[in-house]
Amino acid sequence: MLGKIYVFGSKPNTIIPNDTSDIVFSANGGAYYASKYLSNLPENKIKHINISTDQGFIKIPKLREYVENSIPDKIIFRGNRIKIEKHSKIISNSSIDLEYQSYISQFLFQRKFFKKGIFDLFLAEMNYERDSYINQFLYVLKLFKSGVFLGCSTGIYTALFALSKFPNHKVYLYGISLSGGRQFYNNQKISDKDFKRYNIDQVLYKNLKNEFKNRIVFC
Repeated sequence: MLGKIYVFGSKPNTIIPNDTSDIVFSANGGAYYASKYLSNLPENKIKHINISTDQGFIKIPKLREYVENSIPDKIIFRGNRIKIEKHSKIISNSSIDLEYQSYISQFLFQRKFFKKGIFDLFLAEMNYERDSYINQFLYVLKLFKSGVFLGCSTGIYTALFALSKFPNHKVYLYGISLSGGRQFYNNQKISDKDFKRYNIDQVLYKNLKNEFKNRIVFC
């Protein structure tokens, strides 16, 4: 029988489960929901790992606040190494374990999950801008100029990371979907800001190897 891992994302009105899991992951500000879940089970010492993008942590105060307040056992930063003492004295003065995954390493890490490997990742990135060939060309140009290929959203990335590290577990996703939408801590309306990373998630999920797809449950 497969064990259970809960992964919390940042969609509004996320359901908080009542039963126990073996380990908890959170993506970005989903740390808030992970903290709420763990506070309902104080007698269970369940490890909490948060995965956040470097830029999100630096630029979005609410995201950073929720990660700090959740006091995870470990934070994995996806992107460039940041000076944590500059951006969060709470975390820098804590015993939280920190890990950094460069843009290149996190992108290459994803290739093993998809049927055609890195080709699927590059092809999916082309779908970020679907509505205009000009915008698509400009986006691709920006990618190669910056050298920053993100791949899937942090919510899906966190799920894949959990699947890789715990091969004998199913991963249950709360507050994570393939339909896009704003984060609960972002007060901008969807019409004011276009969240397009889900375009890439949808393409990648179709090409996800069955050995991984069969262990993902959207809740």
